[in-house]
Amino acid sequence: MLKVTLFYDNHKCVGFDARDHAGYAVSGEDIVCASASMLITNTINSIEKFTDDKFSNEVNEKDAEIVFQFSGIPSEKSKLLIEAMILGLQSLEEEYTDYVDIIFEEVHYDDET
Repeated sequence: MLKVTLFYDNHKCVGFDARDHAGYAVSGEDIVCASASMLITNTINSIEKFTDDKFSNEVNEKDAEIVFQFSGIPSEKSKLLIEAMILGLQSLEEEYTDYVDIIFEEVHYDDET
């Protein structure tokens, strides 16, 4: 099952961790994994191209994990891009309940983060 944990600090998404494979179909034919991967990758690329926000992004293809975290408070543009990604992921979760799990987790970062 694909698990996406969204990290929130004071009602703002400050990062996420996406891990594992959906298991809907064999590798290379899994439309659920491909859809989630496209949503996540497009969001990260859009934040990089269209905002000045700093972030860290680690991709571990071997373990099927993407970890993304803003380095500070996200701009309004980034918030909109992240919310659009979440909307798409929630649609996937509704359609493929047995293959996608979205978790909302409250975290507290220092003001420097």
